Amino acid sequence: FIYCKAPYPTEVLSRMLAPEIHVETASYKNPEPYSGELTLEINSKATGIEKMLEYLGREREDVIAFGDGANDLEMMEFANVSVAMGNANERVKKRANLVTTDILDDGIKNALESLSLI
Repeated sequence: FIYCKAPYPTEVLSRMLAPEIHVETASYKNPEPYSGELTLEINSKATGIEKMLEYLGREREDVIAFGDGANDLEMMEFANVSVAMGNANERVKKRANLVTTDILDDGIKNALESLSLI
């Protein structure tokens, strides 16, 4: 879930909801501490992709993950190919197989072209 303008900053909300819920600061440009993302600790973007692969009868080798924030690292680790957006933090860029341009500078399109998918 994405939340905005919560009554508590991320670090306080994280302590309040732990250990069942993971709280991550939003990954968009200049996030403020009262907005972010919530996930159940037992789930992640990677587990979501894994369930979709099972449903679609596809393999992990078919997965390309795009990310820009810490909440994307597990998904990027799971994917066969991981792409960091140009606006991504340094941890995400170091993890990626490819770094593309900023999300607002056609980053996904440019990455898909680099990967010869379009």
